Amino acid sequence: VGSREAMEPAGRMFVSSSYWSDNVGLIASLTTIRELKRRDAEHNFARIGRVLEDAINQAIDSSGLEGRVTGLYTNPGITLELPDPALIPIVSTLFIQEMARRGVHTYMGFKGTLAHTDEDIRITGDAAAGAFGVIKKGLDSGDIHGLLECDIKKEPFRRLVQ
Repeated sequence: VGSREAMEPAGRMFVSSSYWSDNVGLIASLTTIRELKRRDAEHNFARIGRVLEDAINQAIDSSGLEGRVTGLYTNPGITLELPDPALIPIVSTLFIQEMARRGVHTYMGFKGTLAHTDEDIRITGDAAAGAFGVIKKGLDSGDIHGLLECDIKKEPFRRLVQ
């Protein structure tokens, strides 16, 4: 900032600097690592994942569906045993729809954060129990497609290339 006369020589100069703005990313990374250590994130993520897994497995069991939570505790997903693999996209979409109806916006997988409380997980488990109940009713009646109020969820890459 300054007069045109004072700034004009800068147009002919090259000023070198170590890392330029790369230091911002380095410092942000170090700060994040320090904060994760301070919050004992490794153990808390494991605890949150286990509690969430238990809540979802209980919801699956109480619905009468066959399935389990699978995957790592940092990214658990739901695997349901369905009579026909062609039902997977329909069931996944119905789960998303019914979870959203109950105020929980998620796919068939979850990503717990350090901000999630046991109450949040209880709410998620209750919502999942309701969603699984609707899925079970649709499978039993043979009209699961009729329960959808939206388009079937597309895979992200396929959505972009079609």
